[in-house]
Amino acid sequence: MDPVQYHFIVNPKAGKGKAPKMIPAITAYMMQRNLPFSIYTTKSPGDAEQYVRTVSQTGDAVRFYVCGGDGTLNEAVNGAAYAQNAAVGVIPFGSGNDFIRNFDHSALFEDLQSQIDGEPIKVDLLSANGRYALNMINIGFDCEVVMQVDRLRHIPLLKGSLAYLVSVFLVLTRKMGHFLRLRLPDNSAYFGSFLLCTIANGRFYGGGFCAAPDSCVNDGYFNLALVRKIGRLRFLSILPFYKKGSHTTKKRLQGLLFSRKLSSLNLHSELPDGLCIDGEISFFTSLSVKIENEALRFIVPNGCNPLPGFIRPL
Repeated sequence: MDPVQYHFIVNPKAGKGKAPKMIPAITAYMMQRNLPFSIYTTKSPGDAEQYVRTVSQTGDAVRFYVCGGDGTLNEAVNGAAYAQNAAVGVIPFGSGNDFIRNFDHSALFEDLQSQIDGEPIKVDLLSANGRYALNMINIGFDCEVVMQVDRLRHIPLLKGSLAYLVSVFLVLTRKMGHFLRLRLPDNSAYFGSFLLCTIANGRFYGGGFCAAPDSCVNDGYFNLALVRKIGRLRFLSILPFYKKGSHTTKKRLQGLLFSRKLSSLNLHSELPDGLCIDGEISFFTSLSVKIENEALRFIVPNGCNPLPGFIRPL
């Protein structure tokens, strides 16, 4: 069997320019272990996806390590989906790094030895109008917050959870509520004005908000959560529960929260609405979402374990 080829994909803008500083350490470590590797620095949006897809199509056994944030990871995921010869890992340099929060000892994602000695696991992906998501799809309030977070990137001390919280309060000053129509796999339909819509494969987003505490990444389902339009003060009162992931168990929130485990979903918006796929923004009026079972091989560093229930035993 031919040896695995290791490809490190470096986003030069990730971590406010810190990701490229990893290159000397990668070079020294891989040469020390005498492992075949290459380092590719991305040049523009979409570049990582094209690179991963092109390399994967050779059929060689390959591992891609993304030195970047959730957006660059999403590109690699889209390039490697359903490629049985390819596996994707991440050395986090983003502001959120939300998918790795689903594992304990997440600091090992920054350790080269743990990464190289790690093993791939098969995980599900979300498909949204043909675009894959590893972690989360957001519509409504959360999507607007992500757009606001992007506007705050130039402020040095605002990152991660703090940037998200500041963005929450800024978005709260604007008009809220999005009218959506939903059709579920059993052909039942729902419509109304909703504050937010979350379609989750992972559990965390927004720098640590636990939107889907019961999510399992390889069970063939995603978690849908809809929060009905409510006033600002009431929303602020439930925000701490939403951050901790206890919102699904609070009886006083049940009338506000609509949640289901689903394998597919169709949504419609009367006007073009924002769509956030793993932190990347686009727009939609009609959206088809479905789960793609075990569509990606994701590298878990040696010494890391998924949080309880996040991986279904095979």
